[in-house]
Amino acid sequence: SDRLMQRCKGLARIGQGMQARIMGQARQRVFSSYTGAQSSVNAMLQPLLSAFDPAPPAAAAWTAPSSWYTSDVFYHGEKDSLFSRNWLHVGRLDQLSCRGAFFSGELLGQPYIVTRTDAGEIRAMYNVCTHHAAIIVHEPEGVSSEFRCPYHGWCFKNDGRLAKCFKLKGIENFKNRDHGLKPIQVDTLGPFVFINFAAEPLPPVKEVLGEAVLEPLEGFGRLSELRFVKRVEYDLKSNWKVFCDNYLDGGYHVPVAHPDLAGGLEESAYTTRAVKYGTIQAVPAGGDSRLGSGAVYSFAYPNFMMNRYGPWLDTNTVIPTGVDSSKVIFDYFLDEAQVRDKDPDVDIDKFVNDSLIASDKVQREDEHLCAIVQRGLSSKGYSAGRYVPSLEHGMHAFHRHVHHDMAQLVHS
Repeated sequence: SDRLMQRCKGLARIGQGMQARIMGQARQRVFSSYTGAQSSVNAMLQPLLSAFDPAPPAAAAWTAPSSWYTSDVFYHGEKDSLFSRNWLHVGRLDQLSCRGAFFSGELLGQPYIVTRTDAGEIRAMYNVCTHHAAIIVHEPEGVSSEFRCPYHGWCFKNDGRLAKCFKLKGIENFKNRDHGLKPIQVDTLGPFVFINFAAEPLPPVKEVLGEAVLEPLEGFGRLSELRFVKRVEYDLKSNWKVFCDNYLDGGYHVPVAHPDLAGGLEESAYTTRAVKYGTIQAVPAGGDSRLGSGAVYSFAYPNFMMNRYGPWLDTNTVIPTGVDSSKVIFDYFLDEAQVRDKDPDVDIDKFVNDSLIASDKVQREDEHLCAIVQRGLSSKGYSAGRYVPSLEHGMHAFHRHVHHDMAQLVHS
């Protein structure tokens, strides 16, 4: 009996050893398959990157090639590079005005929650239950001290800690503190909230983007005096970079595509200058109630735009939804005191409505432009174009940043 027992134990040890070797071989095959696939992707990305030369100045350079806007490989590379390694605008500080306030969203398949915790800190975390991956929060914003998973009822505090879980009798090596929601780095710049999905912590957003992207906006009045008015979303039939290119052409398209807007601007005085990770464009205006004395357009790489004109600030966040589609989120803010100082008898509701109608007209015109450009980018009749150096060096800088981030992915 003892001999039989010893023999069984020996066989069991042999079986365990064989199982370990089989699992090790399987893991090695999976790893080899993954690294091989990654090498294949990098090999496909390399010629797309080589089609753009970032070295020449705008006057001598060719634009980013059409393949950057039509290639699935390039699009997925962007998700793994510049949208995983940069600060991304996701919301407003006023959405977190009290303890327990939160907002949620999804960016390129990554669901997130941003909260003001019970302790008053701003936190961000993946909106994914650590039990079996269910999305936890489905409301776009609200106030709550905890979040309850709708699948098995696990409860998480608004700082991400696991507070309650049920029927775990018999589970081994389990501690609540090891199963909180996975954190995401979060930071603020002025009234704006940013997150990033980088594997390693990034420097603070103020250090990366710099105050340079905000300072010109303050020239129209303190940003803290603005109140949020409305959010509007537009679905574009174009790659997200087409919208950025349109924004960064130094007003070149405005007289042709936006005649009503152009009538209120002094186009000949349009200026563009590059800052650390962005571009500042400015133009004087004729002084009407919406545009005031001028406009400043501030671009923060990779996908956030801030537009200050008269008593208004609107922000644009362009989000890729496919290789040839994107969504732009417009948030409108108003300095109501400026409006009343100019006209004490103003009907604010009418002023806001008229301004939003005028803005919507411009956005619809840009939506059409982006769609026809995307169609042209897919044509055999185009591969790359040229920059107008006096106006489009902001676009050139943007393309250089994209090339830099994609090159880092290829060589990582």
